[in-house]
This record gives sequence, C-alpha cells and structure tokens, in this order.
Amino acid sequence: MSKVTTAIEGDGKFHPADYDPLSLADLQDPYPNYAAARADAPVFRSDVLGLWFISRYEDVVSAIRDTETFSSEFIQEGDRLADKLARRWPAELDAAQQGGMPDDRRFLLTTDAPAHHVRRKLAQQAFTPRRVAALEPMIESRAEELSDAMAGGEADLMASFCYPLTTYVIAGILGVGDELAGAMRKVAEDLLVTQAADRVDLDEAAAEEMLARLRRISDMHAALSAELARRRREPADDLLSALATTSLADGSVLDDEDILAMSAELILAGTDTTANQIAHSVLYTSADPRLWRSLADDPERTEAVVEESLRRRGSSKGLLRITTRDVEIGGAVIPRGSLVQLLYGAANHDETVFPDARSFCPGRPGAQQHVAFGKGTHFCLGAPLARLELKVAMRTLSRRFPDLWVPAQHLRYLPALTTHTLAALQVQTEPQQPPA
Repeated sequence: MSKVTTAIEGDGKFHPADYDPLSLADLQDPYPNYAAARADAPVFRSDVLGLWFISRYEDVVSAIRDTETFSSEFIQEGDRLADKLARRWPAELDAAQQGGMPDDRRFLLTTDAPAHHVRRKLAQQAFTPRRVAALEPMIESRAEELSDAMAGGEADLMASFCYPLTTYVIAGILGVGDELAGAMRKVAEDLLVTQAADRVDLDEAAAEEMLARLRRISDMHAALSAELARRRREPADDLLSALATTSLADGSVLDDEDILAMSAELILAGTDTTANQIAHSVLYTSADPRLWRSLADDPERTEAVVEESLRRRGSSKGLLRITTRDVEIGGAVIPRGSLVQLLYGAANHDETVFPDARSFCPGRPGAQQHVAFGKGTHFCLGAPLARLELKVAMRTLSRRFPDLWVPAQHLRYLPALTTHTLAALQVQTEPQQPPA
C-alpha cells in the first residue's frame, strides 16, 4: 500500500501535487517534506490522496482555533473503507462486521459543538487531576513488572514495555479484564490503519488485510457491548459504569453507541499514541548516556525530556478537518468542503518558533508551545495521563537500565495517516561492548 517516493524532486523544490504522507519515505521521516512545504507551499493540496495540508505553526494554530471554518465533522459517506469494501466484497464485509462496529462519527475528534462539549464533559470524568494522580502507583508497579521481563539483553521495547503498559492503563480505566486488555494493542493499530485506508485504492490483498482488521475491531466492539450491558445491570467503579449511569442535563442518559464510540476512541488515543511516544522518548534520550542516566533522579530533567520528545516527534502527525466555507490561509484559498490535515508535526518543527528544530534539546525555551496534543476545544483529553505515563516510563527505564542503548536498525512505521506508529524498536539493556 505504501510506495518509496518523495515530493522533493531533482530540482530540490517541493512538488505539492506529488506529496504522499503514506509513502515509505514519508512514514520513515516526514520532516524534509515538512520543511520544504513550509518554505515553498505552506498550504497546499496533494493529488495523491486528495487532501489539503497546512504546515506552518501560525497557520496550524489559527486553523485549530477556527472551529467554525475548520469543522471536525469530516467523515464523508461514500469514500470510507466500508463503502469501498461493500462495492466489491459485500459478503466478506458483512461477515467481518457481524459483532457491530464503533460509530466513528460519534468520536470526540469527529464532532463539533454542542455534541462535542457534552461528550467531552462526560469523558472528562476519567481524567480529573485526582483520578490521574491516583493512577501513578499502579502505573509504576506495572512499569516495574515489565522491566523485570526485559532484563538481560535485547528486547523489542514496543512489544515488551510500551504497549503492555499503555493497554494495561486504559483497560484499568475502562474496567475490563486481561483478555480484552491483550487485544487492545492490535485493535488500536487496526483503527489507525483502517482510517488511512479511506484514502487509498485497495487491491484484493489489501482488502483481505483490511477485512481482518475490521474483524478484530468488530470483535472488540462486541466484547465491550457485553461489558457495557453488565455495567448497566451492576455498576462498578470504572469509566464504563460512569458513562452508563450518568444523566445528561435533560435527564437522559448516553445510548450504547455513544459509549462504545467513546471507548473505542479511548483505546485508539490512549494506547497507540502514548506507547509510541514512550518509544521515541527512549530513542532520542538514550543517544546521550549522561542525559539518560540523569532521568532516574531528576524529575525536572525528565519533564523537559518529555516535552521535547513531544515536540521532536509527537505521536500525532496532525488531525483532519473539513472546511465549511472558502478560506484563505497561508496565501492559498482552500475551497469549501475540502478535507484538510493540520500538520502538527510540521508546526512543531517550524524554525520561526523552534530554532534548530531537528535537534533534540530538552529544556529549550518555549518547548511547551508545541501542538503535540493540539490546542483549544479539541486539546487532547488524555494529555495529563499521557504525560504521567511518559514520566513514569522514562524514570523507571533509566533507573532499571542505566546502560540501555538502541542499536542501529531500520525503523519501520505502519501506514497510518495521523500518527507515527512504530512496528518495533529493538533496545539493548546491557552495556555496549567496545569493538575488539
């Protein structure tokens, strides 16, 4: 599904129409294209995916805040993955979705006010300062257990630590057991990859892969439906129960599909993104052994590392919007009804805001201006929890493995449009041996 290509051609210029964010080159390292776009075409349309892109910090922040013009209700019927599959593989699609599917039109990320505000206020129950702080001992305990299993040599950090930690936390918030927690890691990936498939053509092999992914999502949906039915009968102290029993302002309660959509979104946003942020934080920080070892006993340094890793390669490349009117921004006119990606990653490398942006510089002035979690109405609801998990993970790993290092390897990223999702990250937990 991905190609090796770049929008920077032999003349050294950026060619917007050829830009493909799902190409192997861009998945691996999108920042050269981002820099070229900011210089040559800060707001542009790509013919490859039929998307508009905004790349400069000031323009991205302006679009984030202008929710009337840049609507989050961007999901368009007819071009979705399920629509494509239904046209050629209807029976296979029905079989894959027999357990039901989360309604992505009810996600916080795909709704505008007033529905967004109502759902966000309810979901906020899981992320109050008190609830987030109360999770720290549990996160620390799990991080220690996972570190025990990594001792003694080489490990895939993603599989051994990052995903088990983040799925454990989200499963605990939802109140589901180990079996569902184990399935969440793959389902989070499935949700990301199937979203990107909305924008590409599918051959038979790609369709088979997408159907398998939809089947896993559907199985999770069915399992969460059963959990929700139990909570309606016997509430517990977890988010599913809170959502099932909380009354809205008019006295009504959320219906099942709203709750299941919010649960799917939490799995997506709370497992994959934080797991990949931990991995990138380790990748950048361990390159400086003195900095790495300092994290175990220096909370201020750890916090600076977390913020700089969020800026340097935040897990979100940027979210989608649809324009409600013709709008001029960055010297270009984006027509009404256009699908636009606000490139958070490009904004976080804008040299006018973050000088020497390619460098990893913990403690740099103004680092917290980054837009890794967005801004405004759609600022990431789980940002406090993500920051806590990052700090606990970095403290624990640096203390348990002061000599950890990352061997040279080809980093493979999955074909996701909105996130940097690593397939694996090999690390060595024992000291590096000098060459003979």
